[in-house]
Amino acid sequence: MTAIMLGCTMAAAVMVTLMRCMPIRRIFGYATPIDISFTALMVWAFHGTLAGMSGAAVGGLVLAIVLSAGKWLIGTERAKFSRAGRFKVKAKLVHERGAIGRGVGWIMAQHRAATARMTT
Repeated sequence: MTAIMLGCTMAAAVMVTLMRCMPIRRIFGYATPIDISFTALMVWAFHGTLAGMSGAAVGGLVLAIVLSAGKWLIGTERAKFSRAGRFKVKAKLVHERGAIGRGVGWIMAQHRAATARMTT
């Protein structure tokens, strides 16, 4: 039980540390590599006992659920690289809106339509 709580606490600590370093949308954009590296690190750290391994599995599961929910709700932001010349590389951010962004966009469109009907 202690190992499971420690795994969940480490998952929360990783998310807080990552949010200090980069924007939350970019974290959600790179959710898979973050989740795989965190779970592998947890398995390596707690590989001695069955309780440690189950703690690592639960910690990885908690982080995967948080990253997936955030990706769905908030949206993602990833860098797309293209070659601008022989040695130059251009980076462009690609945004995907989440459910909250789509919902707000729908509400704003309804508001604009209702306002347009009232003014005419």
